[in-house]
Amino acid sequence: MAMRVLVADKLASEGLDYLKQSGMPFDVIDPKELAAKIGGYDGLVVRSGAKVTAAVLENPGNMKVIARAGVGVDNIDLPSATAKGILVLNTAEASTLSTAEHALALMMSLARKIPAADKHVKSGEWKRNNYQGTQLAGKTLGVVGLGRIGRTVASRAIAMEMNVLGFDPFYSQPTALDGRVKLVRDFDEFLSQIDVITFHVPGGEGTKHLLNRERLFGKCRPNLLVINDARGEVVDEMALAEALRKRRSPAPRSMFL
Repeated sequence: MAMRVLVADKLASEGLDYLKQSGMPFDVIDPKELAAKIGGYDGLVVRSGAKVTAAVLENPGNMKVIARAGVGVDNIDLPSATAKGILVLNTAEASTLSTAEHALALMMSLARKIPAADKHVKSGEWKRNNYQGTQLAGKTLGVVGLGRIGRTVASRAIAMEMNVLGFDPFYSQPTALDGRVKLVRDFDEFLSQIDVITFHVPGGEGTKHLLNRERLFGKCRPNLLVINDARGEVVDEMALAEALRKRRSPAPRSMFL
């Protein structure tokens, strides 16, 4: 008997077409129906919208595998899945390039004040001297998390003539990318040396509020550019909003994925 697959999140049409071509029976449901439906299927496909909690996995029936169409698996209760004998997979490399390019696009938009300038011009004004921005070449970029995406961002930033530092407590070597990226072990020391920061780490208690009020107001350089291509909770958003409002040193500008 063919495995039955449950799709409990919005997938691109190419993904659904692939399932159709495989001949594998599948159904697409709203994530809210997941707990009631999961027991009748062998496989589950989700993205970030569906929350596969312990309650959802209470009666998993014949469920054998859960596939996350994305990088992180923080929306899946791994201990519960393991206890039920369910394999959890993700597509770690599928979005590496697109996410890295998005981070760089945000970085350049922020440095050149493109969103603010666009809004300014659309309002009918033309005070162009207020939106000159800053050059990224020669600036120091701090990459938090040197996994696939972080390394991809770093290599492209180097090509843009930026200096790149890395912070990753799980990276054992003193440098990365053939010596082109120096690792800094102390996060506060890392913050004191960078002009731009980009986050590429999972969520959870280990990374929550890495960039907090104390660090924003006491450790960072003035006018730090903040790019968060990870989870929102990695940055204390209320503290960042306060820093932006006060426009005091440091007064970071930020963009979130």
